[in-house]
Amino acid sequence: MAVNYDADRALDLMGEAINGELIESIRNFTDPPNAPSTIAKKGVDDPLVDSGTMLRGTTWRIDPGGTGA
Repeated sequence: MAVNYDADRALDLMGEAINGELIESIRNFTDPPNAPSTIAKKGVDDPLVDSGTMLRGTTWRIDPGGTGA
């Protein structure tokens, strides 16, 4: 995708792509598996997904001022 030498747009696209990969990593994580007692409590055998807080907590932002904060 062309960004016409717009560094902020290029970095935004990169952040979006990396965030998507992070979400996929969380969803696909399986090792080590949950203990049977954890599966019984959660109702599913998904080590990193319980309430969805981690998945909803991933994001990115471009800091045009360059403060890095």
